[in-house]
Amino acid sequence: MNNLMETLCNSLEDELERQETILRVCRDQQQALLGHDLEFLAARTAALEALARDAAQGEKQRRSLLDRLATDLGLSRKSLTLSEIIESSAEPWQSRLCHAQVRLQETALTARQTVRSNARVLRRSLRTVQDCLDTFTGTQKLAGPAYDAQGGGEAPPQNPALVLDHRG
Repeated sequence: MNNLMETLCNSLEDELERQETILRVCRDQQQALLGHDLEFLAARTAALEALARDAAQGEKQRRSLLDRLATDLGLSRKSLTLSEIIESSAEPWQSRLCHAQVRLQETALTARQTVRSNARVLRRSLRTVQDCLDTFTGTQKLAGPAYDAQGGGEAPPQNPALVLDHRG
């Protein structure tokens, strides 16, 4: 049991380090968004995707560890939470697990706030770009009536291709 608890504590500490790295990457993304540095933003996004894959793999490993631990502690496997494990554990595991839980919660909350802020900045930027593109499109339509091939009547409206597309 001590070996399982040590493995769980180490796994949670690794996850905490990974989540803190994710938070740093999200903050880097925020700076890239505010600085309009698309190359750096793309690099940070790729790093974030790799970290998310690592986190998913770590979660699978912890889930199998928790199943074994639930059996040893006599707890239900279905709804096993870290809080239940902490309550069922003896010292020094209880302190280590509690410390990891608090730090993970704080990091997750800060990361969630940063991601939401990034999403707001990104939506605002996209809205600005869309408004600019709509302005260009509107200018094309306001150029005046077009005449048909014989120069007599008005030709049906056409939407000529713009120099700018949605990618810029």
